[in-house]
Amino acid sequence: MSAQLKVKFAILLLLMSFLKPHLLLALDYSDMYDTLSNAFAGYIDPNEGLTIFRSLYVPSGGRAEALGTAFTALSDDISFFEYNPAASCLLTNTEIAAFHNSWIADSAIETMAFTQRKNNLGYGAAFKCFYLPFTEYNIFGEKVSRGYYSETLVTLNLSYNFLAGYTFKGVATGINFKGGFRNIPDYADNDTNQVIKGSGL
Repeated sequence: MSAQLKVKFAILLLLMSFLKPHLLLALDYSDMYDTLSNAFAGYIDPNEGLTIFRSLYVPSGGRAEALGTAFTALSDDISFFEYNPAASCLLTNTEIAAFHNSWIADSAIETMAFTQRKNNLGYGAAFKCFYLPFTEYNIFGEKVSRGYYSETLVTLNLSYNFLAGYTFKGVATGINFKGGFRNIPDYADNDTNQVIKGSGL
């Protein structure tokens, strides 16, 4: 290390000791966050959180779930669908997977997925279903309706790796097309305890 660089480094350390960087980390950013949140408040659906279960955002595969958002950069197996749609063109193997995730209250998520790469083109598909037993009771505690609440999501993936070479892995881009269907079982009329046909639709 040159003498000039050592002097610059010593000055930087001296300045950092006077600035007390731990005070910067302790600043309260809640007002700034509140201002930014209010700026986009008009774009939020008033029924958000009431119309669907957030369980559809649960990733498939224990490794992806354990790594959390760090898996976005890694994305080296079939769990990439929820994290990084550009990953299918970088996978080295064709992959087929089936996942089962048991949750509380007898709910479960089932996932089937497939992905393949041909040269620089990657593609895949995933089928994901969340289901939860549904039982309706009347005011006397009698069962009047039963069935399954379910949400099904189909994802089609397409990606391509540009400029891939010997020393450069390339620039990957990808897109997911998603379609979903929610099934709600028919429920009963509170006055007559009769199941209303098509009410869940």
